[in-house]
Amino acid sequence: ELVFEMIQTVNVMIRFETSGKKEHLRENADLLQNGERKYRVHVHNGGTILPGIYDIHLPHKYCPFTVKEVEISDEAEQNLTFTVPAGYVTFQYQNSDGTPAEDKRCFVKNEAVGKSQYVASGTEQALLPGNYTVSGWRGNYDLVSFEVAEGEYKTVIIKEKN
Repeated sequence: ELVFEMIQTVNVMIRFETSGKKEHLRENADLLQNGERKYRVHVHNGGTILPGIYDIHLPHKYCPFTVKEVEISDEAEQNLTFTVPAGYVTFQYQNSDGTPAEDKRCFVKNEAVGKSQYVASGTEQALLPGNYTVSGWRGNYDLVSFEVAEGEYKTVIIKEKN
């Protein structure tokens, strides 16, 4: 007689959305145990995993976020939604005389993370609360420091030097 002992797995969908606007952050989620990635769950297709307790990490380049000690039960289908605290910033270029300049990329650095990412100016960008700097691209611009609070909407001006 053959006896098979099947391991029970579950299907999970994980969604991260920003506070306030409930903007969906489209990024695969990493499920970690003891700091080691056990699964990467696809943003649209979900994933099949073993039940257990995981830290669920969103490796989004502007809003990286981790939810600690999430229990995944043995329920066959699970939909999990997590809210990421965010503020919204629009970056605008200005000429040295204060007139609007052409939109282009800029480089935003989260001071806590210490890593710069490029963003497009002229569009609203969700960012984690914290202290940032932004530098212009291809031109002579001052480095601008700013702070973002959860739920805040602000415009940051990148002004060309004289």
